[in-house]
Amino acid sequence: MTGEFDGLSLHRLRQRLSTYLARDQAWNTRLWHLPAISEITKTAIVTAKVIELGLKQLFTFITMWRSLVALLLFVNPALAQEHATAYEALRVVARESGRNALHHIVSITGVEGDPQPKKWNIVLESPDAGGGVREVVVHDGRIGSEGAPRGSVAGSAEGATIDMARLNLDSSGAYALASHTAQTSHTKFATVDYTLRTDERGEPVWIVTLVNKSSRPVGTINIGATRGTVRRTEGMFAGTTMEDVETEYDAEERGMLTGIEARIKRAFHRTQEEARGMFERVKHSFSDFINRE
Repeated sequence: MTGEFDGLSLHRLRQRLSTYLARDQAWNTRLWHLPAISEITKTAIVTAKVIELGLKQLFTFITMWRSLVALLLFVNPALAQEHATAYEALRVVARESGRNALHHIVSITGVEGDPQPKKWNIVLESPDAGGGVREVVVHDGRIGSEGAPRGSVAGSAEGATIDMARLNLDSSGAYALASHTAQTSHTKFATVDYTLRTDERGEPVWIVTLVNKSSRPVGTINIGATRGTVRRTEGMFAGTTMEDVETEYDAEERGMLTGIEARIKRAFHRTQEEARGMFERVKHSFSDFINRE
């Protein structure tokens, strides 16, 4: 409706209503009481007044609707950025616990991201704490709580700390890559769960779990946080991994793959290639992020 009534049209409508309302009310009264006036004419006058009232209400509605649209356009971007990314949560830890704490990060997790979670659970290496680790919970731009981890810790604290200098993918970038992978594999999801940790080779990796509206996981994507490589998937592409793709063509030549298996692995390979291109757009060095303050 706002497209039909631009600013000039509304101005003209306002002028016409003002002109009509400014007519001589006494003339209307005399006209109404003329003995020769017919019932049809009286009906026409009543109809005109009803139309007048309708136009006034329409004008009010249009004005309110345009204001509402403008308000939504202003508010929506702010709502979309309400929840912090993993990088922003780590910046809170550095601010409140000291920059040295960044050298002791073991894992970062967040659940029910839409696309970002409301809070981040960050596990740090801490020799003085029970189990050698402690957990801080970051939400609303501050550390809300601190203590022993509530759940199991991914890997051991010894040798499992994340090398922040090798971190080139924020949770927002991990979401972009995971979302694209899900779309390619025709996997629908509602929210995402994040875990950033080191793999068996000490490389940082994002583990992104896709969750549907029934709160059930529908797929998991492992993404290298240094180069943005989609390393493996679970629940998509029949669980294909990088190693599967590397040996695919040799296996085809030996007749070890069916046509369906070959198509699945080629789809995964194509998704990897597309993810590499997307990574160049979402790549974000943590070192640059934390040092720009």
